[in-house]
Amino acid sequence: MSTTPSKTKNRQWWLAGLLNFVVPGLGFLYVGRPHYAFAVPGIMVAWSALCGLTHVVFSPLGFYFTLAGYGAISVGSIITGAILAKRSGAVELKPYQQWYVYLSYGLLCLIAMKTIQMNRGPLFGFDHYRLPSKSMSPTLQFGDFVLVNRWAYTAATPQRGDIVVFQYPKDPSISYVKRVIGLPGDRVTISGGVVSVNGAELSEPYVLAENNVRFRQDNTIFDLPAESYFMMGDNRDHSNDSRFWGPVKQDALEGKVLFVWLHIDPDNGVDLNRLGLPVK
Repeated sequence: MSTTPSKTKNRQWWLAGLLNFVVPGLGFLYVGRPHYAFAVPGIMVAWSALCGLTHVVFSPLGFYFTLAGYGAISVGSIITGAILAKRSGAVELKPYQQWYVYLSYGLLCLIAMKTIQMNRGPLFGFDHYRLPSKSMSPTLQFGDFVLVNRWAYTAATPQRGDIVVFQYPKDPSISYVKRVIGLPGDRVTISGGVVSVNGAELSEPYVLAENNVRFRQDNTIFDLPAESYFMMGDNRDHSNDSRFWGPVKQDALEGKVLFVWLHIDPDNGVDLNRLGLPVK
């Protein structure tokens, strides 16, 4: 009676590390540690949930600590996978140690990660956005990446002066970033470049004179209905805002902008001076 010899093969340490770099946990599947393979993505999700639920991520230092945690998990898995592969030598291959299983795991993991990323705000309470224009200059600049508290208005309402992210009324698939000027029930008056709310002139130190030239020609009155907010960009002459398409409904609000966590200038690269800059 003959038997089929078991198939053995050396596990390459560099390949195990590379696979864990490309897809979290894949390198562990390659070295025959499936429980580690599924643990790594789970740990990353748990870390996101922990930092969100404890509000650690809502401060600049806490956010960078959160990023460092992701980095530590990733680097740790790469090193551990490489060590396990180097120590294992020639191993008898398990049924799941096949290229098509690796591919299936990789695709499943990437789909799951993308799904979680798309729902990161509702799940973990934080999200980030990149400023695509200069409409909020000088407070926010083109190239800023901002951290947003997606839970800020679940049990509270926006305050005048908050900088918020919301769904563009004419196309909800697009997110806008503007400053709250008028609250529900307010009368917002714009005359000669001056904004008044309920008859009182609004102090706006965030608006620069050079960004308020054409705006001086405006002369308009807006009466805000219930659960509606009047939004304006700080760069009045170059902002598409509530002056042109009306107020924003409460249910269109996505969150409150907290701080700049990264700035990449197309010409000068990363601006370290804006890292962690609070938004006011």
